[in-house]
Amino acid sequence: MSTGKHVVLRFLVLWPLRILVAVVLLGLIAIMARVPVGEAPEHGLVRLSWRNVGERVRICRDYTAAELQSVPQHMRRGQLCQSSLLPYRLILRIDGRMIVDRVVRPAGARHDRPLFVAEELSLEPGSYRIELDYAPEAELAGKLLEAGDDFSEEQARAALEAALHEAQQYRLKEPIRVRAGHVVLVSLNEDARSLRIFGN
Repeated sequence: MSTGKHVVLRFLVLWPLRILVAVVLLGLIAIMARVPVGEAPEHGLVRLSWRNVGERVRICRDYTAAELQSVPQHMRRGQLCQSSLLPYRLILRIDGRMIVDRVVRPAGARHDRPLFVAEELSLEPGSYRIELDYAPEAELAGKLLEAGDDFSEEQARAALEAALHEAQQYRLKEPIRVRAGHVVLVSLNEDARSLRIFGN
């Protein structure tokens, strides 16, 4: 058999076979896509998720004469200052039962980075009453902001009291409905100064 006839015969036999294999594979993929994987979820989720800056505690004082001599003139600011963010306490109750009670600390070595909340709770489908408190934690704030050598105790206390006075407290008391396989999201809107529920 000549080479040309061999090529034509090969083309006529192999191409239909390739098309048949492709059709069979596509059919198998379509069948497998309809096969359920795992079981349908029996529970729903309540998810608390947000990031907030909160209230900044700023302690400042004038430079001493010795400090003014040790700091180059171009690096001097009006005052020597230290700042950090207030920690918050997160309390979550569902139908009056305490679920979460923890302190949310500002990130960073100097406690000056935003606070992050990420909590997830699995619940059976049904209606619940959610109570959420998110407020500054004054006692821990005092420990995090101990003045040390740079500031007096009075300066630190005054700065802390001013920050606590300005700090926003968030409270939410709402009924929620949990459905199997769905998420009820609670998020914080710092601009609107409120906690909001999505997917209820």
